[in-house]
Amino acid sequence: MTQESSAFRAGVGAIIVDPIGQVLAFQRAGRDGAWQLPQGGINPDEATVDSLWRELREETGLTPHDLQIVDEIPVWLGYELPHDARSAKTGRGQTHRWFILSPKRPDLAQAIDFDATENELIACEWMEWDTLVERAMAFRKPVYALLAKLLREHTM
Repeated sequence: MTQESSAFRAGVGAIIVDPIGQVLAFQRAGRDGAWQLPQGGINPDEATVDSLWRELREETGLTPHDLQIVDEIPVWLGYELPHDARSAKTGRGQTHRWFILSPKRPDLAQAIDFDATENELIACEWMEWDTLVERAMAFRKPVYALLAKLLREHTM
């Protein structure tokens, strides 16, 4: 077993929102059907926006041709991982800068080819925020509920 760090890993997250306010959620491979938003770590000497596009490409195949950045949540939001999910890579938990994106194409969800990705995510579905929070892993739920609240405030 690798020794875990007490630090929190810095990362980015993508909130893809359609015109009616639904979020594009992704089912994670091997996690009992848990759903989440695309996210991942920031590499050394990598700008957050570059990390965002790299992670989206790796996990979903989506690029700036498919999505446009609308805004960025102005604070870092983090969660502590359960002990059995910690590693030297993730440390004690993760903290993310979240970007809000909108689709440039109406068939965005159907255009994702999960066979061409790194297979961390295996399916996607447009859903209401409450549904995503309900289907997410327990440790992600508070962050996702806060993101939903921040987005509702942002659009009002």
